Parts: sequence; C-alpha cells; structure tokens
Amino acid sequence: MINFRGVVGGYTWVTMAASSEEWTSILTPILSGINRYNPNNIECLEMYVQFQVENPSVYNLEANLSLMKLYQFNPNHFNVDIVCKMLLKSIMALPKIHLALLISVLPLNQQSNEEVVKINSLCSHLESCSFTEFWSLVEECGEIISKVVGFKDAVKNYIAELVNITYQTIPVPQLSSYLGNMPEKELEQFAVSNGWKINDGVVFIRGQEELIKPKRILAKIDFESVSNIISSTR
Repeated sequence: MINFRGVVGGYTWVTMAASSEEWTSILTPILSGINRYNPNNIECLEMYVQFQVENPSVYNLEANLSLMKLYQFNPNHFNVDIVCKMLLKSIMALPKIHLALLISVLPLNQQSNEEVVKINSLCSHLESCSFTEFWSLVEECGEIISKVVGFKDAVKNYIAELVNITYQTIPVPQLSSYLGNMPEKELEQFAVSNGWKINDGVVFIRGQEELIKPKRILAKIDFESVSNIISSTR
C-alpha cells in the first residue's frame, strides 16, 4: 500500500495505490502529452519505480523513460538509487534492449557514475554470454541488486532461454556455472521446471526422441515447373 501526495494539472490529490490497475489510472494523465515533462511528477514516478522493484512482474518502460527525461531536464532532482533500480529492471526485460534506451537519456555527467557503469557492464556480460563475469560482478553489486525483487530469477530464466536455443546437451557443472554456481538440488528443480532431464552428469535440453524423429517435408510442384526442369536436361 502506497501513500502519495502530488500535484497534477494544478490540483493537489491523495491516493492509495496498491495494484498495477490503480497505478495505471494514476500514470495515464501523467504520461499524456506535455504533462509528462512536469517536474511535479517526479515524486510520483519515483514511487512507481519502487512499486516495480517490489513486484517482479511489473515493468513500465514508458514511465521509466519519462522519469529519466525529467532527471535530464531537472538535474537537481537526480536520484542515482532510483536510476540504478530502473536500469536493473530493464535488464530483467532482456532480450529487449531497454537498458540502452534508458542510458541514452541519462544525463551525460551521470553516465560515468560507478554504479551505473557496473550495471551497464552487467548487461554487456549477459548479452555476450559471459556468465562467469556476470555473476562475479553481481557479487560486487549485491546491495543495489538486493533491492530489486526477482532480479536473479529473471536473469536465470533469460539464461535458460539462451541454453534452450543453443544446446542439445550440456554438462551439469557447466550449466551450474552459467546459473551462478547453482547448487545441485536447486539445479535439479530448475531443470524440471524447464523441461530438461539430467542423466549421468549431463543435462539433456532436448529429448533424444525429438532429435531423431523423422520429419515429413511436403512441397507442391506444379506441372509447368516439372516440364521446365525436364526441358533443361535435354
């Protein structure tokens, strides 16, 4: 439950926002037209960022971009903690390239901020599949990451998607390292949730029956095409 007092359109109002639906009704006038550049909206948008980081399934790029633009126009209101939370939420949206969009409107003098640089590196490591480097850096960013509920789970699910399209089989130790040295029992549960099977130290990403199953390919060939081929061989 969130208490908020703000100014929109010149009117002071108080609301209690407890759900995404209620937040949508609050944000609609804020993000409409020229009103999105009203600095009085900063406090409300910051509170919405906090709502996002407390709810893993909630994410709004438009609202976050609007807040980032307001920071750009009103540098005295800049809040690096809120910015870091927005950047981490954008990583949770991979493979969408939202982090690059947010950084593109980040004030230039803040792009070299130590925490911002680290979070940007986190995304780069994931995009290049440098998972060992990613998890090492996660340890360095532990304090800010701990404030974003579901961050590690979202990343592991993203890595699972990459594994699904890359591997047919993968050794258990290798997969464990990709997932931040995931413990054996947890890895077994993770494998089951992704439809994988573990046998003799190997994770089978796709069932063998799927790999060897013959596929029937149908192609329609009209008479004219056949006659042209026959003519060309004479």
